Amino acid sequence: MQQIDQTPRPASTALTATGGFLAGFTHTLNPYLGCRFACEYCYVKGSPVHLFHQPRLPWGAYTHPRMDIAEQLAKELARFAAKGELNQMSIFMSSATDPYQGLERQWRLTRACLEVLIKYPPALLIVQTRSPLVQDDYHLLQQLGQRCWLNFTIETDLESVRQTVTPRCPAIAKRWEV
Repeated sequence: MQQIDQTPRPASTALTATGGFLAGFTHTLNPYLGCRFACEYCYVKGSPVHLFHQPRLPWGAYTHPRMDIAEQLAKELARFAAKGELNQMSIFMSSATDPYQGLERQWRLTRACLEVLIKYPPALLIVQTRSPLVQDDYHLLQQLGQRCWLNFTIETDLESVRQTVTPRCPAIAKRWEV
């Protein structure tokens, strides 16, 4: 049986300035470190993003809730608001993890971040997920209106292919329901 680490970690920052292939966004927001979905094609598992956090376990075997991330996000967005910069911000949630993986049921960190973003709305928020858990927060996403885009991944229409490339992700039929 594979060891799994879900130890909470403090969030010293919430937003990360972007660059590289995310140059179209000003910031990223990751409520969790690591991702239990561990998709075969995920760029993060072989990247410096994964190694930066000095994981003790391989990619897919850990997910760390980032404690107090919503409070940290509120502080950071309040500073941007005070400078009149919120309307220039485009935030990608999440660039290095799925914001709606299983731990979201318990921790609700993504939901807490959305509640902060409603108070301090950026010009654009992109939420990228493959999880049906996003349905729990439709009411929050709707409050952001045109400022929020939901990207929902369905990488194939064949369950046998999904089981090969994303074996820990929700089934295709469940995702089509969403």
